[in-house]
Amino acid sequence: MTAKEKCPRFNSCEATLCPLDPNDHSWYPDEAVCQRCDSDTFSVPRWVAMQKLVAEKLNCSREQGYFVIEMLEQLTEVAADINGLNPDGFFSTEAKDIQIWLQEHQGVQGDLAK
Repeated sequence: MTAKEKCPRFNSCEATLCPLDPNDHSWYPDEAVCQRCDSDTFSVPRWVAMQKLVAEKLNCSREQGYFVIEMLEQLTEVAADINGLNPDGFFSTEAKDIQIWLQEHQGVQGDLAK
């Protein structure tokens, strides 16, 4: 089954992160999120729901940085003060930045009431 068969929006969707796209991309909270719903032929990953929560909590703002799938997969809750990675960060590589972010957020649950 092709990606187009799994999701009729595949060729026109503007979501930076796509469950059907194997490429690793970054996503800012002001960018589009996958609109595909769970169905018999395709299940939307949990990180898509986390994307929607991050966008909502951050009021679709780019100011708190960007996220990658690995970061979204680790989140269990989203607080209004969550920050992604700084695109102008001081670390040497994105991979290192991601590992530091994951360590800082391991087992940390945000306050949904914020």
